[in-house]
Amino acid sequence: MIVPESLLSCFCGAELQHQPENHHCGNNLKYTLINEKPGLEPVPSTAATPRLHPACPYLDGNDNKNDDDDELTRRADRILTVLLTAPRPADPSEADLTSGAAAAAGLRAQDWTSYLAERVLHALERKLGDVLAEHSSADRSGWGGALADAYDYAVELIKRELRELWEYAKAHPYETAATVLLTLVSLGVLARLLPLIVRALGFGELGPIEGSFAAWWQRLYGGYVPKGSLWSFLQRMGMTWK
Repeated sequence: MIVPESLLSCFCGAELQHQPENHHCGNNLKYTLINEKPGLEPVPSTAATPRLHPACPYLDGNDNKNDDDDELTRRADRILTVLLTAPRPADPSEADLTSGAAAAAGLRAQDWTSYLAERVLHALERKLGDVLAEHSSADRSGWGGALADAYDYAVELIKRELRELWEYAKAHPYETAATVLLTLVSLGVLARLLPLIVRALGFGELGPIEGSFAAWWQRLYGGYVPKGSLWSFLQRMGMTWK
């Protein structure tokens, strides 16, 4: 199975993967934490010291890093389970699974942080990687209707609007373009099923929020996705900024 930690070494032949738990919670902080309430545009921290996620209290002298990291992983896993098993909604406008995911993971509004959002994004990438790469062992039989529909729509939209990237990535599965493609599909699925996570990642209505995962990602892979096309893609997937 392809996993994000080894995507660029195994799937794309490079070692460039962003690792939020190391960058956020260590001395080499690369971007600031974004917190937001449901339905609001995320705003980067303006404090001298970035706001701390509850999962990283050891930055304040607490050494319970492993326990907190495990709890964050458990929450991300519960959210992923909701994504994997949710049935196809009777009304497409009811595809947003945020409330169900929050209940399953025991989350409050303030818990939807960039740390958790990145964990969910990378967990989803691991699930979609083999299917997108069309490995012979890839299996969608365990997917619920909501995920299957969102995945199919994201793939078809990329084929239409980012055809050059799609064709190049499929022809060169061990280059960086393949990682970009996998992240795009995963973001598309999240834009339809868990839009709050996309906002927590820093994908704002007018572009990437400064200091966010979105800003980092666009700087690193911007050459593969034409300016503005990512936001058009997210909007077509059903992403809204209220």
